Amino acid sequence: PGDQTQKDLTFLCWWLKIYSGTERPTISSNVTIPVEHNDSVALTCTAVGTAVSYLWYKDNDGIYVDTRIALSDGNRTLTIPGILRSDTGEYTCFGYNVMNGKTSDSYLLNVNYGPEYPNVSINPHLQLISSGSTANLSCSAESNPPCEFQWYFNTSSFLQNGSDLLIPNITLKNVGNYTCQAFNSVTQRYSAANIRILVIALTSDWIP
Repeated sequence: PGDQTQKDLTFLCWWLKIYSGTERPTISSNVTIPVEHNDSVALTCTAVGTAVSYLWYKDNDGIYVDTRIALSDGNRTLTIPGILRSDTGEYTCFGYNVMNGKTSDSYLLNVNYGPEYPNVSINPHLQLISSGSTANLSCSAESNPPCEFQWYFNTSSFLQNGSDLLIPNITLKNVGNYTCQAFNSVTQRYSAANIRILVIALTSDWIP
């Protein structure tokens, strides 16, 4: 019948991606009470938002991948294998996208350790003591949380609890080994140190 006209139609499609700003991130840990050498700690940063990226900080210094620290899941998870006391600190994460960025509240990673390097000191600073004198023994050890102390005489005879041991009016009966045993209730570890006390007997001590 009549002429047919062919028309080409071109369709333009636009793809619109909508971003939402990030909310304040939160940090969670897989271990609530980390013990040195025993645990591997994984800190996870969670931020609500679109296409969020993450940065980590310890005590306000940036954290980057090294031989010990690993970042995974788009830097969302920070893993520290074989946790050390030097890893103790305030950790924060920064979540951001093209809209904005926010920093989490700090997360205190408190690494428990010890007791280690127990030491017994004596005042006066002599292990050879005159009879009738008073000796004050003090015990210390590196521990987090602070450890508990128990004192023993000649290994098995329990004397008392506490870091200090006062021995008044010393006699020959006080000659022997004094052991301080340190115990950390969190790590469940023990450590001990000892000191030997000798007594100089006055002449009257030998008279019945």
